[in-house]
Amino acid sequence: MFNFISFSIVFLILFIVIERVVRKRANIEVKGFFYKHINRQHKWGEILIILLNILIYFPLIFYSDMIEGYYMIIGIIVLYGFRAFMEWKYEKETKRYIISVMTSICLLIYLIGVEIIL
Repeated sequence: MFNFISFSIVFLILFIVIERVVRKRANIEVKGFFYKHINRQHKWGEILIILLNILIYFPLIFYSDMIEGYYMIIGIIVLYGFRAFMEWKYEKETKRYIISVMTSICLLIYLIGVEIIL
């Protein structure tokens, strides 16, 4: 258990440092605390992905003896992948998609790291 907690804390700190460096080097500005969707397609696409995650994840809690947190992380990876695609397609000049892609990749690395530790 301690290995998981220490790995998660170190990974989170490393992610924050890397994100700040990437934002500074690529000149990507932070637009506020809450995320603003690009258009209606983007907003409804994310809502659909979140609803599908909930519909898949919560029945697993009740019908599975051992629920893994991996399903939720995979859903978040898909969400950030969709977000990166929409940002790349409609707002390339802001370069926000770089952060979304980086977040997806970092979550995937985290998922693999947790699998190796546990």
